[in-house]
Amino acid sequence: MQQLWFHTLPSTIEVAKAQLEVQCPHGTIIVARTQTAGRGQFNRSFDDVPAQSLLYSQVLYLACVSDNFSYKVGVCVQKFLQEMYGIHVQVKYPNDIYYDGFKLAGILIEPQYIGHQLEGVIVSVGMNIHQSPKAQKQAICLQEIYPYDYNIEKIATQLQHWFVRYLI
Repeated sequence: MQQLWFHTLPSTIEVAKAQLEVQCPHGTIIVARTQTAGRGQFNRSFDDVPAQSLLYSQVLYLACVSDNFSYKVGVCVQKFLQEMYGIHVQVKYPNDIYYDGFKLAGILIEPQYIGHQLEGVIVSVGMNIHQSPKAQKQAICLQEIYPYDYNIEKIATQLQHWFVRYLI
C-alpha cells in the first residue's frame, strides 16, 4: 500500500484530498512529522509537538459511509490500541479517544463527493505518542500511559493495514 511521508505539511487532510483527486490506491496514507494548520472537527485547530505525534490521513474507497462511521473508526482505534499495545481507552462519541479522562487522540472523517456520488473517504487521526501539546491541558500521550519506545512510522503502518482490514 502507498505511503506518503512528509516532514511538514499544513494538513495531511489536504494532501489526502489531492491524492483522492488523482485516484491514489485504496488505503494510501499521508503522514507528517508536524502540521502548521492541523484541524479537527468544526475546523478547530489541532496542535502538535513536532515529531511527537501521529499525524495521519488515509484514503479509503467505500461504497457508503454510515452516520456513525466516525464512531466506528473510534472503536477501530480503540481495538487497535488494545490488541497491539495492551492499552485500554474509551471512545468519546463521536470522534475522540480518551484514557482515564484525558484526550489521547482525535478522529476526523471527511467523505468526498462529486454531486451525490461518494468518491472516497478520508480518515484522519491525530494521536499524542511521545508528548502532549502544552496547550491541551486535559491531554495525555501513549508514553505517559505506558512507557515504551513507540515508533510513529510503525504505528502508522500498522494502523494503515488495520483500517483497510476492519473499515471495509
